[in-house]
Order: sequence, then C-alpha cells, then structure tokens
Amino acid sequence: MPAIVGGFARPAYRLAAPRAGAGVLRGAGARGRSVAGAKKAPPPPRARQIFVAYPYGIFDRADYRGVFAGLGRDHSVKFVFADERITNLQVAEKIRNQIQLSDFSLFDISGWNANVSFELGMAYEMRGVDWYICFNPEKSGSAEVPSNIRGLDRIEYRGFSEFRQKLSVLLEQWYPPDDRETLDDFAEKLKARVLAALRERADLGLDIKGISAALRIKKDTAQFAVRQMTAEGKLAARGKGPATRYFPAPKK
Repeated sequence: MPAIVGGFARPAYRLAAPRAGAGVLRGAGARGRSVAGAKKAPPPPRARQIFVAYPYGIFDRADYRGVFAGLGRDHSVKFVFADERITNLQVAEKIRNQIQLSDFSLFDISGWNANVSFELGMAYEMRGVDWYICFNPEKSGSAEVPSNIRGLDRIEYRGFSEFRQKLSVLLEQWYPPDDRETLDDFAEKLKARVLAALRERADLGLDIKGISAALRIKKDTAQFAVRQMTAEGKLAARGKGPATRYFPAPKK
C-alpha cells in the first residue's frame, strides 16, 4: 500500500521529483536512464501547460472548470481540456500530442468515464510523460480505485474546495524555484514553516489570511497545510469561519 500524504498516494516506484522537461536523454527501452557516453543536456524550461481529462456527465462544467480557472491565474499555468470524444484516430492523435506537450496530465476517473479511461490508457503507455489520477469516491459508488491502478499517484477529493487546495499544493511543487524537491518534502517543509510562524505569534495566533501573508503562499496552500496539521493534532483552532485563528497545539 503506498504512503498517503494529504491525499496524494506516493508509490514506491515513483520516488523522483517531477522531471524538468519531457524527452531529455530518454533512450528507447530505458525511461529516465542516461545514455552511456552521451553529454547530458540542460533541462528545457517547463511549458506551464497541463492536460486535463474529466467526465463531463457527472460534473457541472462551469463548477469543475472554475477550479482550474482560478488555479491557472494564481500559478500562471494553462490547462488544456480534452473537449472532443475519441471517435477516430485523428482525434486520438490530437489528444496524444496535447499530453506530450504538457508538463503533466490529470485524469479524473470519477465514475469511470470511457473516454477518460481511454486517455489514461494512452498516457500509461507513453514514454517521457508524467500524470496523476484524480478521484472523487462519492461520484464513483466506491471508496477505492480498482486494484490494478491502486498503487498509482492519485489526488482523492470529496468537494471542489478540497480539490482546489490539493491541486494548488501540487502546482507549487511542480513550479517552485527549486524543481528538485519532492511533493512529500514540500508538504513537510510547508508544515514546519507554518508552525514556526505560529510560534512567533503564539499569543495572538494567525488566521488563514495571516498565514498566507506571513509565508507568502497562496491561501489554498495555507488551508491545505492547516487542515493537515489540525488533523495531526499539531494545531489548535479558536473561532469560526474565516475569523478562525490557529495556534501551536499545547504539548501533552
């Protein structure tokens, strides 16, 4: 069973940080291994483009895409959606190109839509691409994904607010000043920064807006860290709603 940090499943075979660019010294039959005797080229800049496939039938289009519209503005990235049904090879090739030109892809398998499943299958067989599974168990009639993909990276969510927060953390991990940091490391360092900021203001505490300003991070990212730390018993909360202030939990 993969370890889960904040809803992200990290399987044993995907330990490396996101690659800095697609197709860098990737020889046939060797994913990610350097070619003997070859001079390693510097990684190309990220495209800041992300491919998204999701089931249109079970989500309201405006609500679902609204999550990505805000994230795109906040993180200066472009989300490309698979708007066409795969009815022929020409459409399939277009989607294949969109996946290849993106930094990574998101496949929302909630409800197991046939087109999303097909697109996920294409990405699974492609070399030099990175992708994540998104999954809402409340829309799928099951609390778990099928066993043959249970070990793959996934973002599990139960509402658009939680979905946005987890995607925001993923984007900050993909596009930070230092691309070598893994998602697990980023989450742990973020929590440590939040705790340090709250200890400096132990008497008054901080609300989400204050944490966001103190650490210079997005509010969604601050909310993600606070939610995890509260669940772990590291933070105490006082108040309700946006005015809720957080403090380091007293030592037991």
